Amino acid sequence: MQAEIDQRLRDLTPRIIDWRRQLHADPELSFVEHRTGAFIAARLEELGIEVSRPSGTSVMGRLFGTAGSGG
Repeated sequence: MQAEIDQRLRDLTPRIIDWRRQLHADPELSFVEHRTGAFIAARLEELGIEVSRPSGTSVMGRLFGTAGSGG
């Protein structure tokens, strides 16, 4: 299981770096990060992560796992 997680992270690393560059190219002021929140929510949803938006700028991703998987 750990090897699979490690490989998935290696596969995602170039995309994550690109996302960071995109966000830094289009900065927003603190507490008014509307485009940033939308960007993050969309990326999490693309990864199959459940997303909620408790406020205009907040983003919460929820991961699910299985109990007792022995990992």
